Amino acid sequence: MGIIRSGDSEYEWDETSIEDKTAKWEDLLREELKKDPAVFSWRGKFLTSEDAEIISRSEQVQLVRELDLGDNQIGDPGLRALCGSANLRNLESLNLSVNFISDEGVREMAAADSCTLNNLKSLSLEDNSLTDSAIAELVKSPCLAALTSLNLGYNEAGAETAKAIEEGGSLKNLRALMLERSYIDDTSIVSLANSKSLAQLEKLDMTSNKLGDGGVKLLATSPTFSHLRILLLNNNNFGDAGAQALGESTTLDKLTELQIGRNSFTNTGADAVYNSKTLTNLKTLVLKEGAELTPGLVTYSGHELMAPQVEV
Repeated sequence: MGIIRSGDSEYEWDETSIEDKTAKWEDLLREELKKDPAVFSWRGKFLTSEDAEIISRSEQVQLVRELDLGDNQIGDPGLRALCGSANLRNLESLNLSVNFISDEGVREMAAADSCTLNNLKSLSLEDNSLTDSAIAELVKSPCLAALTSLNLGYNEAGAETAKAIEEGGSLKNLRALMLERSYIDDTSIVSLANSKSLAQLEKLDMTSNKLGDGGVKLLATSPTFSHLRILLLNNNNFGDAGAQALGESTTLDKLTELQIGRNSFTNTGADAVYNSKTLTNLKTLVLKEGAELTPGLVTYSGHELMAPQVEV
């Protein structure tokens, strides 16, 4: 009997013995991996840690490079099984967003004596139950040394995480860092700006954090961010001074996408960004609500990203 949660998300199996469940998984993996032996995606199917453990034990996943188990019910035992699986040594991308992973799981991952997933280049733990201190331990772990993309959004990343990124060298290959709906403020952005680990960063998502004018000014001038091509600062706390710093930035001259909707700058700040003489490579720019009706202000807009129009 199937249980439908939303959309086409469906959990199709009744309670069965571990032997029967393993047999069903082997059949399912065989069929799914015929499409592409390097990719397995099974999102929104109510998978548990037990399911993840069965997947990790199957020899059929030895060629899998991309594993997407997002939007399920996988907890710490499932994370432990996946990260310790000899069958997943070729894994390059692991998506465990929107699951039930906690501090205990990531701390265990961070403290592991040996890393099975040495080839992992992309990791998403977005929207789990992770606190700042546990994330700080994780980002210093040698297990993440090969990562080029890390998504920790919708957790509690804040000052401790930022300091750990500054102090640790594990993320030296990172090209994309997503910290949406976190707790980075004007103080903790200093640690990120001082981090040698982020020197090659090309994408930074700081949507829905706590950056004010001072933090944005630092971001706009720090050499650490000189390779950025995508910068997302929607829904922070900066006004005209921060927007003007972005518009005058010579450090961020490689940006092709900049989103700063839902902030408190006025037309003065918007004009400073739109008419920037340094951000000449921008192809996508989001400024504020109503801008789609004001042709002189944006090249791209989306209602979900915009800020209220501020009367001057």
